[in-house]
This record gives sequence, structure tokens and C-alpha cells, in this order.
Amino acid sequence: MELSSAERRLTGRSALAVGLLHVLLPELLVDVVRFLHDVALDVSLVPRDGTARRVRLLGVVLLLTGIGLSLSAGRS
Repeated sequence: MELSSAERRLTGRSALAVGLLHVLLPELLVDVVRFLHDVALDVSLVPRDGTARRVRLLGVVLLLTGIGLSLSAGRS
């Protein structure tokens, strides 16, 4: 799939923003997901040990992806 420079830039910036949220506020994100599972799906989500660490790791991956997309948008 070919993305335009503007699409790569927007996707990169979005990934950076979401990645920052995952790195800086993992417990809040887990609480929000737990609440939404309870309300929307009527199921109980019970986070296990290390959940915040895995959320932060996902944030790092999102940050790296965002950086890559942003840099590739600048080269087009």
C-alpha cells in the first residue's frame, strides 16, 4: 500500500501521540480499557502482573513506528 507524504506524516504523528500515552500513562489506559470492557461487553477484565510494562513496551513500538513514518514523509 502506497501512502502519500501527507498520509505518512499524519499516521506518524498519530503513532507518536498514542505511543506517548502508552509510555507515560499505562495504568490509566488499562483502567479505561477495563471500564470499557465492563460497560460495553459486560465482562470483567483482570490485568495480570506486568500489564503496565507490556503497555509501555507497546508505546515504545508505536513511538519507533511514528518516528519512522515521520522521517519517511520528509524524504518524499
